[in-house]
Amino acid sequence: MNKTRFLQLATLLSVLACGLPPVLAENLAGERPLYVPPDVDGKPDRLVGGASRSSSAIPQLSVLSPPTMGLTSRSQPVLYWSVPQAIETPVKIIIVGFMDRVNNRPPLLEIELPRVRAGTHRLALEDHQVALQPGTKYDWTLRFDWIPPEDRNAQGSAQPHPVMSRATLFYKPAPPDLAEQVRQAEPEALPAIYAQASYWYDSLAALETLLEQHPEDPRYLEWRSALLKQVALE
Repeated sequence: MNKTRFLQLATLLSVLACGLPPVLAENLAGERPLYVPPDVDGKPDRLVGGASRSSSAIPQLSVLSPPTMGLTSRSQPVLYWSVPQAIETPVKIIIVGFMDRVNNRPPLLEIELPRVRAGTHRLALEDHQVALQPGTKYDWTLRFDWIPPEDRNAQGSAQPHPVMSRATLFYKPAPPDLAEQVRQAEPEALPAIYAQASYWYDSLAALETLLEQHPEDPRYLEWRSALLKQVALE
């Protein structure tokens, strides 16, 4: 047995002796996240709509989510959304349990932002002292009313056009093996670990945290672009 083969075998045996799955022997730090959608029915849950009137001036906004149900392992996840241009009218953010919406019960969270700058925005549930319930499906929605520039000076009351973006959110606590893997991982490995385990919101949040700490790092910028492209957001 040559020296290289011996070292590889010794590394594998040391990992198995610790009771950890072999996947932990791989160094995921430096790996681009590859999102694996959860095993659901595949029905599209992400929706962007409103403002059917044709105009190049229509502001856009988007929840950063997969097209089907997105998972989080956290009761108070950090969610992200983006707008390519500033919005000068109030933007409403609503998170509501699926059955609460069906039964006309109050939402978990409803806030209104008076105006929004262009760029990516974060919504940390901890900041609003609310938490998701495990095994519960939620809708989260961004919405604002838009009045076309050509109507703003019209006589009388102009009719606003609703613009919205909506996606689903499901809180599924991490299984023990994944929780242990996350506990031992370097921060740089977390986007890939969460993405492989189908936890979209946690993968994106881990990547956004890296970007907040290293905003000019070309690797993280490329990872983010690649992750968004995987779910048709770029």
